Amino acid sequence: MDANDPDAKAQATRRPGSVIEATAPDVSEATIAPAMLDTASLFGGRSEIRLLHRGQEYRLRVTRQGKLILTK
Repeated sequence: MDANDPDAKAQATRRPGSVIEATAPDVSEATIAPAMLDTASLFGGRSEIRLLHRGQEYRLRVTRQGKLILTK
């Protein structure tokens, strides 16, 4: 971990299940690579999480077979 990298420091101190505030950089969307999130850290030991997208709540859950299901 680079001590001067604020993203690396934030990831090192982030707890599983904590809310991540997203800020939009002043960069064209065409030049930004998609974010890669590890489901183990996203779920934090849970089998289901709730997502808020454009004011709508969605449920993302892991099945017994390890597959992901997204429902509104």
